[in-house]
Amino acid sequence: LFTAIIITSCGSDDDRNASLNYLGTYKGDVVTYLNGTYHQTLFNHSMTFVSIGSSNEVMIEGNLIITNTCQFNASGFTIPPTQAVSSQTFYALEYGTGILNGNELQIELHQDQYNSSTNTPNGNTGYWTGTLTKVE
Repeated sequence: LFTAIIITSCGSDDDRNASLNYLGTYKGDVVTYLNGTYHQTLFNHSMTFVSIGSSNEVMIEGNLIITNTCQFNASGFTIPPTQAVSSQTFYALEYGTGILNGNELQIELHQDQYNSSTNTPNGNTGYWTGTLTKVE
């Protein structure tokens, strides 16, 4: 149930032009955890950030969660809590951040499942973390 596709972010309008300098492709190793237990390492994973709409609105290609848009600025990105998928029995809540330091992007992404009837966590979680370096 854990899909690999996104990062979403937020930034201020003051950084519109600066954010464009940070868009592009980042690559690096990403560690995956399922239900708090190490699952695997994705070696040399690539994520590309492309401007859409306003200059801070960004689509993420190669995201590791379903959500694939964010706001990106000179500080990085934030994916606010987003209900990515739902059914009669559960829904997936996704969120994440990317902290930019020079040409390195430290990512942290989450996908948590909740019981649709009670709105309580059902114990199924995914977590991705890693440091990616800008390559283009």
